[in-house]
Amino acid sequence: MPGALQRGKIMTDNILEDISRFLCQEAPSFEVLLDKYGDLPFRDITRIALNGQKPLSDPLKQAVLNAASRVYGTDTADGLRGQLAQKPVFNTAEHFGFSNSFLLHSSIFTANLEKARSHAYNIVLACSNISFKDHSQPATIAWKGESVRLVSVKHLRCSVYTAPPVDRARWPDIHGDFQRLIPHDTLPVSGFMDQMSRINTTLWEKAFGGDNGFPELVYLALEEVAAQLIIDSIAHEDDLAAFCFNPERLLVLLDTFEGLPYCWEGETKGTHLFWHDVAGKAKYPLRFDGSRHLTGRDARIELTAGTIIEKLRDKTLIPGSFLSYLILLHHNARIFGGPLQIQVMPEIWRRWCEMTGIDHDTSVSDESQMSMFSLLFNRQFAPLNFDDIISLPDEKRHPMFHQMMQAYDRLTPKDLLALFAFPAIISQKKEPHPFAHLKAYGDPRVVAEHLKLDERIGIHI
Repeated sequence: MPGALQRGKIMTDNILEDISRFLCQEAPSFEVLLDKYGDLPFRDITRIALNGQKPLSDPLKQAVLNAASRVYGTDTADGLRGQLAQKPVFNTAEHFGFSNSFLLHSSIFTANLEKARSHAYNIVLACSNISFKDHSQPATIAWKGESVRLVSVKHLRCSVYTAPPVDRARWPDIHGDFQRLIPHDTLPVSGFMDQMSRINTTLWEKAFGGDNGFPELVYLALEEVAAQLIIDSIAHEDDLAAFCFNPERLLVLLDTFEGLPYCWEGETKGTHLFWHDVAGKAKYPLRFDGSRHLTGRDARIELTAGTIIEKLRDKTLIPGSFLSYLILLHHNARIFGGPLQIQVMPEIWRRWCEMTGIDHDTSVSDESQMSMFSLLFNRQFAPLNFDDIISLPDEKRHPMFHQMMQAYDRLTPKDLLALFAFPAIISQKKEPHPFAHLKAYGDPRVVAEHLKLDERIGIHI
């Protein structure tokens, strides 16, 4: 038996080494993370990241306060003011609603971080700016090429966001359950993010309101905060404004960030900075024409400070994800995001520092943007869904919190990358390739067995 165990350990170590080599070859940020922190528990990495945290800029504080005051009122904004002075973290996971398991679990993690620091609020900056058109049935956002639109979940095979998630057997009951919890007449009549703020705050309070130490949810539109920061950058003519609105320097920026996720590539490639909102019905990315205009479907917007400010204020121009994330980093935000952000955020910041001459080592560091906690809490881990939220029983909530803290104490970046990043990437590779022998380990359950997660943290995939 000891020999068998030893052989199993050798096989596990070899497989994990191969997986690590594969990931390092795929992305520089993975290599940085594995080299610097691969075997450290996440608790230690978080301590490193937050100890080096810089104060938020005054414009970022004010932008968050303005958005919170508009959505939640002055009392919440006043309460946030003190926390913003104490270097909070922001959750920017790629999600579109509380009932989406990814948002729920990543938000619980950031809430626990803030609870440990005695912060009263868990700040989520979510991206999307479209509204429910029909309150009569649950609906979902469908991504169709360059635009987004709202469709009935009955007719969608794969949803980005559902309100609530659909269980076909429960379809007749879902609308009634949702209506009893959050009456439609209490929702704002327009504005997807305003509606989601109301929905998510209500669900959060119902789920966690009994825990006096658990932070309240403040759910704001990423684009609303970013738009205010862009206007401030233009007014102060800082580095970001200089690169985004000077045609010659903008070409340098586009070349610098070409190929990164969030940096849209279309017919002739290029990074988009803004979306054009067409009468509140659809959004399309705008491309720099190489001269003095942003162009898109039936749109031609002059790239001048006055025009950009005007369009941002009337919300016909919406900051894209890349520009929104870049400007948050520019203002010293600590971002804990989703799986793609783990790879992208450090690289966005590294390239920005090289382009502008900022000392990368003394600015926002790599580790401060690398959080994989939200990867733990995806559908593989039997997450909570809408049914659980409307009657959240202890037998579901307590094991979830226990798993979260066990993972936080014991899992490492090497574990998480092997569990989630690797399967997602290897599944897209076409054979032959040098790592074809790892194809069988593209199932997280197989990797979990090699990592002995059952023994280490009691998580069953």
